[in-house]
Amino acid sequence: MSRSRRASALALFALTSLAPAVVTAQPVVRPVHPRLFMVADGRRGISPATMVARCEASSSPYARACRAAAPPLPLPGTIPYRNVEHPLIALATRYVLYQEPATLQVVREQIAQVGAFVDRGDPTGQYLTNARAVRQLAVSYDWLYAALPPEDRNALEAHLRSYAEWSVTHEPADVFSAEAYAHVATVAIAALALSGASTVSDADVRRYLAYADTRWKTQLLPALAYTRGWWHEGPGWYAGTVLRNAALMAAAWTTATDEDLFAHARTRGDVFGLSIRYLAYALRPDFRFAAFGDSTDAQLSPASQLRPVLDLLAWGTGSPVAQALAAEATRRLPAASDYNGPEIWQQLVFYSPERPAMPARDALPLAAHLGATSEDVVVMRSSWDDADATWVSLSCGDWFSNRQHLEAGSFQIFRRNPLAISTGTFDGFETAHWINWSAQRSIHSNVVTVTRPGELFPNSRMIPMVNDGGQRSIAYAAGGRRTLDEYRNNLTSGAQFETGGITAFEASRFHDYAACDSTRAYNSVAYASAGNAPKVREVTRQLVFLRPELVVVFDRVESTDPSYVKRFVLHGPARPLFPSLDTFTIDGREGRLLGRRLLPTSGTQGLVEGFRVDGMDFAPLVMGNEARGARVEDQSSAPEAREYFLHLLEVGQAGRSTLPMSSLVEEGGRVGVRVVDPDGSRSYTVLFARTGMTTGEIRVTDRNGAPLYQGTLGAGGTFYAPVTDAGVGPLPTDAGVDAGAAMDGSVAMDGGMGGEPVGCNCRVGTTEGGGAGAARWGGWLLGAAAVAAGKRRRRG
Repeated sequence: MSRSRRASALALFALTSLAPAVVTAQPVVRPVHPRLFMVADGRRGISPATMVARCEASSSPYARACRAAAPPLPLPGTIPYRNVEHPLIALATRYVLYQEPATLQVVREQIAQVGAFVDRGDPTGQYLTNARAVRQLAVSYDWLYAALPPEDRNALEAHLRSYAEWSVTHEPADVFSAEAYAHVATVAIAALALSGASTVSDADVRRYLAYADTRWKTQLLPALAYTRGWWHEGPGWYAGTVLRNAALMAAAWTTATDEDLFAHARTRGDVFGLSIRYLAYALRPDFRFAAFGDSTDAQLSPASQLRPVLDLLAWGTGSPVAQALAAEATRRLPAASDYNGPEIWQQLVFYSPERPAMPARDALPLAAHLGATSEDVVVMRSSWDDADATWVSLSCGDWFSNRQHLEAGSFQIFRRNPLAISTGTFDGFETAHWINWSAQRSIHSNVVTVTRPGELFPNSRMIPMVNDGGQRSIAYAAGGRRTLDEYRNNLTSGAQFETGGITAFEASRFHDYAACDSTRAYNSVAYASAGNAPKVREVTRQLVFLRPELVVVFDRVESTDPSYVKRFVLHGPARPLFPSLDTFTIDGREGRLLGRRLLPTSGTQGLVEGFRVDGMDFAPLVMGNEARGARVEDQSSAPEAREYFLHLLEVGQAGRSTLPMSSLVEEGGRVGVRVVDPDGSRSYTVLFARTGMTTGEIRVTDRNGAPLYQGTLGAGGTFYAPVTDAGVGPLPTDAGVDAGAAMDGSVAMDGGMGGEPVGCNCRVGTTEGGGAGAARWGGWLLGAAAVAAGKRRRRG
């Protein structure tokens, strides 16, 4: 992408998504109850009568929801419905369905159990617990308003007011934290419920509404839009906390007022539509979330957190992808684990079997650039048939929050089980493991390290950290993220949050490609942290995925001192084996990763087991399911200022012992690999530039050497018609030109990601035989979804 085109794209995004919204007059809150999610007249939410009818139908698709959402009443004096978030909502649901007077007594007991806000001196934790408390207090107040005696209504009003009053005076200082979205939902939902309350003044309610309205539209919605569909804290945090709170707030606002917040969000970057896309790609083929950020094992499982938010998003956006993915969640998760018991009230309220479920996520491109210009993550798949699919990711974006890990340029690979992983787990904030391994050091991930003796890695708490040769420390607790503008001002000045960027992305028939510049993630000539001198001039990574099972990784590293040792680091879930001096294998339960180092030609392979770095061990206090592993460390036998790493990886099944035929190729100023596809049907030549822009070339031939494709990596190319035997007769041909595409490489789908199409207006290459090429290739793009994103916002 040219510099002018790049600037125009960013300018357009700024105008449509990031400029502060003009806060208009406050929306009118409906004067009737219920109005939160369920609405008396049924115009924007289901009516109580509809809920009852759904459960009275003889063959209802809601049969399970009707049983589980309103379980039998607990014994008097016991805690109702243990281990669920909203016991009061389950009780309110039961009363709406059965009108049992005894339910109200249990409600009274539970109101006292939840109680008013109590300041425990832990704002971070309280933001999250407040949101859960207010949701159930507000919904039970709203749904049971006519049935509750005045003293119970008054108690609920006092409780809700206490949460709202504390919240408007205790604002999170980070618009990129999960807590910020729980916080705004707390204020908004409390205010919507309290409108017209007898014991809370109209002035206070208007103040709460104005605060929530302004906070959401001028600060949090622009920040969410800026992330462009990838969330740095990880998909588990996003689905279960950020997105869930934002979407529940939007649903409450939409049903309780005359303003549709889902429609408003579509005009401000389509954050809910992009969120659906994020969830679709962040799920690995085993239907678990990929590990990013401080994610626990529970958060990496979509059980109990994916289906609720998808039903809500399908309700708010009309997205068939969300509708289909919600059904897939129920089908693929263990029985009855899509919802946590009584929490299935959300399906009863938001789900509709009549909503379209096509096109589903398997109509999406196999590769996508998510969070373009922000978190910058590329996800590539061999197919949407998850039984044997390969899943590859490359993350190369900026730093946003202390739940994000320092791993710009890292990749992950999955086939049947994790094969190239980031080891470690969240075992607590600022533990020795968190500080020195999983979060604040990049050695846990698959990056390049450059070891400069004496390099310092300071942090906000002045806790000593090891020298892992990795990426520079960032003051995770020093602020700089109170607003989006403040964050952007700290990208290449102040806190220096910019750590990398995807400079090219391409999705084509035979390959997917991404280029990453992670130079600024290290103490570099662009920026070095206090007390440190620059150690690198360049760190770039180019990754080519040759579907369905070959990955080529090329790294260019230039240090400021030739003596600094540079290492290619690759973690696996098991102890790597080394059949030769330049090959390795990593076994999973059902898959196997085979690797070959082509550059440096003269090098050594090291093995480091566990969590050892800089002569010390940093095992976590609590071990996660995918935390264990060992790493391969490749390095040159004779360090030089500028070095190259070139690796060929095959993502095969267990038992495979040999890599396909491959050889190092050098052509002028380019270097690369020639490799035969494991089934022998094609041969690939992939070349990379040694210097200058991160460009290269790919050539594909058939088994007889006839050309099938030739192109410039990141800029498209030409498909050649296959040669056929004259006696067979004419066959469909796929000749054409691989065209360019917009920055994120996505494909527009009518209503697929929300009300407005989300995508790139991709220019698909023409085919010699007409327009049936995409169908012939199983939905793959004939032309590339290609982008040469150019330099990002480099100013140093």
